Amino acid sequence: VVLAIFTDISPSTSKTDNILKDKAIFVLVPPKPYTLEMPNFGDRALHEGMRKLLKSSYDQELIYDEWNSFPRMTLSRLNARDMGAIEQFKQWHSQFQQTTKTSAQLQQRLSEILFGPALSWLPVWDLLDRLARERTGLMGREAVAPRLFPGLSARKFGNRLAASDAVIMNAGGLIADHLSHYLPGRIFALLAAQMSGKPVALVNYSFAVTRPDLLAWVSPVLRAIDLHAVRESHSRKSLLSIGVKPEKIVVVPDAAFAVDTPGSQDLKNSQFTIALQVRGDRQQDIEAWAKLINELRMRFDARVVFLVGCCKHDPPVLARLQKATTVESAAGHGSLSQLQQAIGSADILISDRYHGAVFATQMGTPFIPLSGTTHK
Repeated sequence: VVLAIFTDISPSTSKTDNILKDKAIFVLVPPKPYTLEMPNFGDRALHEGMRKLLKSSYDQELIYDEWNSFPRMTLSRLNARDMGAIEQFKQWHSQFQQTTKTSAQLQQRLSEILFGPALSWLPVWDLLDRLARERTGLMGREAVAPRLFPGLSARKFGNRLAASDAVIMNAGGLIADHLSHYLPGRIFALLAAQMSGKPVALVNYSFAVTRPDLLAWVSPVLRAIDLHAVRESHSRKSLLSIGVKPEKIVVVPDAAFAVDTPGSQDLKNSQFTIALQVRGDRQQDIEAWAKLINELRMRFDARVVFLVGCCKHDPPVLARLQKATTVESAAGHGSLSQLQQAIGSADILISDRYHGAVFATQMGTPFIPLSGTTHK
């Protein structure tokens, strides 16, 4: 449904620079090796599902963005100047357009020297790769390149934009108050696409921006988006409240539902198993989960298993829980299919994760959803 509506929008007829093929969609997310290594399994499913839908429903070239093309655009930089956010965005766009061929070539040469084989022996790269993979799923040089060489990154973004007919951001939970530090760069990427004359879609996402200072610069850009495909009706109401036209909004299932699931064999354990896929950001969270785990084990003679849904954030939560109470860890948590199998082997899932509910639905496991920090 999303693609049928979006492809009805007349594409831009502007000429490309012939670097990439015509009739392409510019997907504002890095390519497959990145999405398959993302720390958060829900994000992996979201992007892999979107890739699958695009490949099967829209047989055109897909162009992928780099990691965070505009990392220097932060909320602190916006707030540091006595100027409205939209005016600052316009200045950023002017600078983006003026990224000269000469400066980009110079940064390209510097990046080849710094990241090339001549310096590959430096021990810092191994450490950087390890840290970057834990946080972003990327190799270290890929993760830091946009910060070290912003002109080159902007030039590449412009080339991809020029070579495409339409732009899609597969946003998930990116447009939310709690990600305010990263919002300016994400929103600017959408603005740059709009100002190039391309149709732009923002899909598979929940809109959870409520802070007035953020709404002041998010709202004008979102009102100009050609298609909003949100995952639940609350986001539709929120978009309507900031002036997005109702005909531009559709509520559709999350793309994570499109990913393949493990085989249908019986995965259940002989003992009644309750799976937890939850956050534990604060000490009071750990104390509350420990109390709940103890009660569940005693009242139902249950096996309680903690599921790792994010390789970055969840292992420390598990370690803290295991100090506070007795809780098992699902064997193996290195892939999306292993998480799905672990959910499928449980008798019930308790989760405050949006994609935890998606995976439980896919695997046919009853679940109890808990309220989280957003309305997802």
